[in-house]
Amino acid sequence: MVKAGHPYIPVDDQSSPQRLVDISQRSGAEFCLALANLPVDLEDINLVKDEKIKKIFATAHQNADKRIFTQETDIFYPNYFIH
Repeated sequence: MVKAGHPYIPVDDQSSPQRLVDISQRSGAEFCLALANLPVDLEDINLVKDEKIKKIFATAHQNADKRIFTQETDIFYPNYFIH
């Protein structure tokens, strides 16, 4: 089965607390990447804050296999499929 949906939902941190709660409840999201302090505590959702996000990306970059990255001299052709 294939389901279509939003892999992420961008939300303005200046939104009202009630709107943030409604979005988190209706979306069924399991976690929230918070790049700023939110004006409300989102219960039943894992909150990943700015410093943790930076650590995740720094660690991933350090441990990444450099052979999988494209180099300046690589030639590649992006493919776009429209259905």
